[in-house]
Amino acid sequence: MPNNREVLSQNSPIYIKSDSMEDWNQVEHTGKTVIDQKRRLMHKEIERRRRDKINDWIFELSKQVPDCASDRTKQGQSKGGILAKTAKYIEELRHENEKINIVRKENENLTKELERLRQQFINVEAENKRLQSLLKDHDIPF
Repeated sequence: MPNNREVLSQNSPIYIKSDSMEDWNQVEHTGKTVIDQKRRLMHKEIERRRRDKINDWIFELSKQVPDCASDRTKQGQSKGGILAKTAKYIEELRHENEKINIVRKENENLTKELERLRQQFINVEAENKRLQSLLKDHDIPF
């Protein structure tokens, strides 16, 4: 344990008691405690993991987007290039999806129209048979 002179001396390290009675944390002349250093190291590690995770997802995007998968140039494989191509690809997919939805609606309308025409045909056939029966009943050749 340091004496009072060491604590007050400008050139000597300062000791601060931590929560646990056995442990002492040394303060360097920069004012950073060991706890601050550990906190900074933990923050660096958390930030590194966050960057790694982002990089992994960007790499995953590069495998999924057709233009990125085939483009091995430096510009094409940069993070910005991958994200730009991904945004463009998503826009193309949205546009194609809109076209598909339009065609689907047209198909639904045509299906309804076909069903209406089938029913109309059935009605016309029934009317035709009825008229033929009337002609036959009155001995009129057809």
